[in-house]
Formats: sequence, C-alpha cells, structure tokens
Amino acid sequence: MALEFSKQANYVWHDGRRNNRTPAGAITEILVSIEVLDKTFDLYGKTDRDIIQSKNDVEFVFWKQLNTDLRKWIKVDYKKSVTENGQFHKNILKIQSRFRPIYEGKR
Repeated sequence: MALEFSKQANYVWHDGRRNNRTPAGAITEILVSIEVLDKTFDLYGKTDRDIIQSKNDVEFVFWKQLNTDLRKWIKVDYKKSVTENGQFHKNILKIQSRFRPIYEGKR
C-alpha cells in the first residue's frame, strides 16, 4: 500500500513539473496517503497489535520511495516558493514533522 501511495505522489510530482504546475498536487497526495495509512493502522491495530509494530517500517518505505527531488523539495527547497502564512506552508510543515525522524536518521 505504501508503495502505491508513493508511486502516485511521484506521478503527480513529475506531471506537475512537466507542466510547470505548483507541487500542491503532490503535497495533497502525501497528506491523503498519511491519513489513509493512519486510519488503516488504527483500524487493523484494534484487532492485531502486531501490525502497529510495522507502522514505522511502512512510513520509512513510503518516504524512501518518494522521488529524491520531491523529498529534497519538501525538506529544503519549498522555502523558495511558498509564503509562510498559507495553508500550503502548514501542510508542508506537517509532512516535515511526520518524516523528520526518518530523514534525520533518528528512526
């Protein structure tokens, strides 16, 4: 499931770049993917506690399967093209806080 979500986000990222669009579509795909993954773990975690142990691994795979350019844009480059007060900025910060432990090597 994580692989399919990252594949879709990568597709939207590449399509946006090819057509000179903002990365908003890719960011939305990532946020939706996070929500679906969270809900999936919540739902299945009620009946199977072992599945909760794999949540960090699934998030790691999802992040690593995102295109390198997209990951770099989220970590650093977004600052060049996003105003700091908008919802788009808040969404990027939400993604950063979620995956920061992964890309800083703490998880």
